[in-house]
Order: sequence, then structure tokens, then C-alpha cells
Amino acid sequence: MSHSWYRLSVNEVLSALNSSRENGLSQSEASERQARFGKNEIAFKKTPAWARFLRQLSDSMVIILLITAAITGILTALGSHMLPDTIVILSVVLLNAILGFVQEGKAEGALYALRGMMVPECMVVRDSELIRIPSRDLVPGDIVVLEGGDKIPADIRFIDACNLHVDESSLTGESVPVQKTVKTVEGENLVPGDQRNMGFSGTYLTQGTAKGIVVETGVGTVFGKIADMVKTADSGQTPLQRKMSEFVHTLIKAILMVGAFNFAYGVYLGYDMGYSFLGAVSLVVAAIPEMLPALVTAILAVSGTVMASKKALIRKLPAAETLGATSVICSDKTGTLTENRMTVTKVYVASHILDVSGVGYDVTGHFLRDGSNSDAGSMPALRKLLEIGSFCNNAHLSDDGSGVGDPTELALMVSAAKAGITREGVHRLEEIPFDASTKYMAVLVNAAGRHFIAVKGAPEAVLSMCATQSDEDCQRREIDREEYLQAAKGFARQALRTLGF
Repeated sequence: MSHSWYRLSVNEVLSALNSSRENGLSQSEASERQARFGKNEIAFKKTPAWARFLRQLSDSMVIILLITAAITGILTALGSHMLPDTIVILSVVLLNAILGFVQEGKAEGALYALRGMMVPECMVVRDSELIRIPSRDLVPGDIVVLEGGDKIPADIRFIDACNLHVDESSLTGESVPVQKTVKTVEGENLVPGDQRNMGFSGTYLTQGTAKGIVVETGVGTVFGKIADMVKTADSGQTPLQRKMSEFVHTLIKAILMVGAFNFAYGVYLGYDMGYSFLGAVSLVVAAIPEMLPALVTAILAVSGTVMASKKALIRKLPAAETLGATSVICSDKTGTLTENRMTVTKVYVASHILDVSGVGYDVTGHFLRDGSNSDAGSMPALRKLLEIGSFCNNAHLSDDGSGVGDPTELALMVSAAKAGITREGVHRLEEIPFDASTKYMAVLVNAAGRHFIAVKGAPEAVLSMCATQSDEDCQRREIDREEYLQAAKGFARQALRTLGF
């Protein structure tokens, strides 16, 4: 299929995929395409139990122990008294294999249980009807309907969009939602972040509504290609495995040299060759540290358990040691080191700076003025500011502490909730969406029977609209623009994102 959907017009994409904007695909056509393109999912091959068990026996030290057990077993069959050695060695190998098998089985089982819980659904047009289906049943040509908060279920080309912003931080690392369009985009081999008329699987809408046509599913999506690269990447050996391999090679050489010397010296002293060989083998067996693999596996199993308690699952035990040997970490920030969440930490109102306690979407927090709690109810200007931040806002905050929308707007919703402010009884009548050229957003609302316009945006843009400012009691007085600009610059010097209301 084409890899330049962003360069085609809406009609060209609909024609190429033989679909209809209003009617979508028929159920029969969707079934036929699913048979041809497969499910809209990334297949993760589960490791069979027998393969996971045999993997525990692939370690070089374990192989040496198995060879030693075979030798002692043969000598036992020939009449030597080495049966206890054979049993001990095989018991250690079995214990080591069981430990690794069980621990990796727990981690893998937890991962597959998590995947089984994630069965997203989406709204799609089929046979001219809007229906909800599992996202894995999507096929190229399906018409998907989305609204703010929805996760995009496949790679789509937008065909309708209204005030559409998409959070692509999980794909591009860009924390600011991207405004999308339905217009064609020119350019050869553009990266996903520059394809402004495309929506990619795994990203989600922070605001607006959209309709899109599915162009890629499953492994054909951008995320699917990334997953395929990860699956085919050579993981190599961990530092512990390399050290163990070096140790085993050195140990084998040393033991064989000592055994050969012992055999030659025995013959030199006049002992029977068979007796000398048996003595050399006994020395070699005694020199092998049988418990080393079991001890290493037990320590790694404990490490895996500790990491699991901190919500980090380890599929292969040696990986538990790798982090400790890491000297440099190169990582994306947004959504990886950070959660792509923002928090209101300072407020400048009525010539006062207030600190705000609390982190993330936790609505338990306080407004502190000179180190003391300041109730929003006793400071009308603060309450009015928080109300504007809540009303002029497209984010949604749930009672369970989760939220959907732009991180900055969610932070404003949380700060309002800390003062007990909600949007109950507030009705939005009109909206001027935020635009990069105007640098502000405005809404006309009806709150308790009173109509007013709430505005938020860049401090300089909002200040240019104002003729007065409020004191602590919300009484108007002549505005001092320089005062507020200096306050905004002071916040900016502290690496804080600033907004005016």
C-alpha cells in the first residue's frame, strides 16, 4: 500500500481505498479485507513452556555441568563410585532450571494477562450505520469517528476535523498536542511528526472531533513497524553473561590443564593408566563449582522479585543485572522519564505570589501565601482566576484522579478542584479555539444565569486586551501592565510555563 497518504487529497484517499465518507464499508467487504490484511493487532509470539525450560540449560556453565554429569555417569556405569557426584550435579542443574523457568513464567504470564485486559473499541461507520467494534477488527478503508479523549486505533488519514489536537508524545516525544488538518501535506518521506493530516495508532485526541479513514493496520502502522524492529533486534549478551562466559572458559582451561597434569604425573609415578585417568576426572569434577549457576539464578530471581514489586517486569532473569552495569542511559523524556503531566505550582494574583502544593492530578492541595494556607473563598480574585481557568478549558478531570485532555488544561482543572471549583451548572455557549497566531482561547459561558467571556492565553496577548485589573476583593482598578509582565518573566526564569487570564 502507499506510504504517502498525507500527500493525497481526501477524495483521492477514499477512491484509492474504495470507501465512502458517509456509508463506510459494508460488513461483507470488511470481512473480505480482514481475511486479506489480517487483524489490526501486533502479534506477540508466546514462548512455549518447553522452550522456556530448555533456555535455562543453554548457559555455558550449565552445559559444563551436564558434560561433567555425563562423564561421571559413564564412569559410574563402568564401576566407579561416582553416583553421588552425578546425582548432586544433576540436582543442581535441575534446581537452577526450575528457578529460572518459574520466575520467567511468572513475568511472561503477567505480561500476557495485561495484554488480554487491553481490548479497546472504537466507533466506525459500517453499512451507513455508526457502530462500536473492537479495534482489532478494523481494516483499511474503514471510516472511524473520534472525539476528545479517544485513542486512535490505527493509522488514519483525517477526512473531517474540528478544532482537532492530538497528543503524539508516545510516538514523537513532543509534549505539546499537535493541531491536525485535513489538507494535503507536501514533502517527500516526511517523518510522522510532520504529517499534519495523519493520525497514528496509539496516540490520542486531546480536544476536538474528527473522522478518519483507516490506511494502515497491525504491523503496517508506524507503531507496528517499531515493534517489528524491536522484535528482530539482536539483544546480545548481558554484562553478567559475558563475564560468566569468560569465567567458564578460563575455568575450563585451568581445570583441564590441572587434570592433564594430574594424569601425566600419575602415570609418571607408575600408577595404572586407568587409575590415573579416574583420579584426573575426580579432580576435574571436584574443581567445578556446581552451585555457582544455582546461586546466580537465585540472586537474579530475588532481583526480579524486587523489581516486580516496583512494577517492573523482567522477562529474562539476566536482564535484572544489566541495569546495575549501565553507565550511560539515552532516553526520551516526555512520557518516559516524565509522565507528560503538568502541575500549577505558582499563581500571581492581586500583586501576590501564591504557591500551590500537590503534584500531578491529585486534587488534594493548598494555596500558600507567605507560607500560610490561603483559602480561595477568602480571596475573591484567586477564586475568579481559578474559575476562568476551569471554564475556559476543554480538558476533563475524573473523580478517580485520571484526566483526558491537554496537560496544561488538566493542570488548570486540578488547581480549580483544589479550591472546590467545578463546572457544574456552567454552560458553554460559544468558543474561540486557541490559535498560534492570536495566542489565546476565549469562551462565552452561562454560569448561574450570568453571561461572561473567559479568556486565557499568553500573558502579553491577554494584557493587550485589558484596561483594568482586580484587587484581592475583585474590585477593578487601573491596570499596571509592567507589573504583570515582570511577574511573568520571573516565572519564566524559573522554567515555568506562564498563562494569563
